Amino acid sequence: MSSLYPIKEYVKFLPKSTNQYGIHSDFVYDFVINALYKKKSKKHFQDWKSARRSLLQNHNFIKIQDLGAGSQVFSGTQRKISALAKTAGASAKKAKILQNIVLHRQPQQILELGTSLGLGSLAMSLPKVGNLTTIEACPNSLVVAKNLFQEYQLDKVITTENVDFDTYLDRLEKKVHFDLVIIDGNHTYEATWRYFNKLSAHLHAGSLLVLDDLYWSKGMTQAWNEICQSEKISISIDTFELGFLFFRTGIEKQHFRIRL
Repeated sequence: MSSLYPIKEYVKFLPKSTNQYGIHSDFVYDFVINALYKKKSKKHFQDWKSARRSLLQNHNFIKIQDLGAGSQVFSGTQRKISALAKTAGASAKKAKILQNIVLHRQPQQILELGTSLGLGSLAMSLPKVGNLTTIEACPNSLVVAKNLFQEYQLDKVITTENVDFDTYLDRLEKKVHFDLVIIDGNHTYEATWRYFNKLSAHLHAGSLLVLDDLYWSKGMTQAWNEICQSEKISISIDTFELGFLFFRTGIEKQHFRIRL
């Protein structure tokens, strides 16, 4: 996929998007103000910034096992931890939003598909609101992440699984449900739809599903647009980088494009 694709799509996205003043829904307005636009929590975000800084200063190499759609930045399997933290790890903007979502919605059971180096996991877990299960197929990435979790004493609130997403979802017990799910990996049309279908049985009317890199590829964008039309989704919010899907019942179906 050409690296120009996201740029072209962003040019199309901007004139169709709005800010909080163009929202005529109390529920969505509250979410945008208190999760997307709210300033970061200084209490928890300082630790996150320190963790990211330590990874950016780590120039050791690890061997990556990539089961997804590949990288648009790297070639080969040997990659510096510092380079991964800069390009593949959660950005400050994304980390702030994920942390604000946890603080605002207070989810008790969180699932993250795609741990990478653990920066997204760390952002969501530092407030110690609920329990996070994070899934990563690459064992070497997960070692880095687990060391990070231990350093910040989050072992009791974060459970790690070194397995591919499909294997984890296929063996998940029917009684298990999540309040918040983040999908950040394998940005292909087929995989995105597959994860959505498998996850649907483990979400409830108050659940929030977050998709990352909506415009990573044409296939990812197509999957996002089609999932938004699913009868299971009541509210969808496209911020270009992140997509938010709400499963609320008894309300009119709505779609929003919000500038961050």
